[in-house]
Amino acid sequence: MGPSLGHHPPQSALDFAARFDPAWRALALRAYTGGIAMVIGVGSGAAAGVIAWCAHAWRSLRARRNAGPTGSVRA
Repeated sequence: MGPSLGHHPPQSALDFAARFDPAWRALALRAYTGGIAMVIGVGSGAAAGVIAWCAHAWRSLRARRNAGPTGSVRA
């Protein structure tokens, strides 16, 4: 893996992969970068979920405030 293939791994990934035997370096590098990608994906998904939950709670609260005593929405 190298710049000739269009792959420019971060220095921390290269340092991590350097701890392994040459036969395992490519796998270690891919596992490290894959793990970082998973953390970024889960973090982004969690942030989007929190925003969606807040939006849902806000809309539900507004709907309850606008509802009349019988539960129907005021015009």
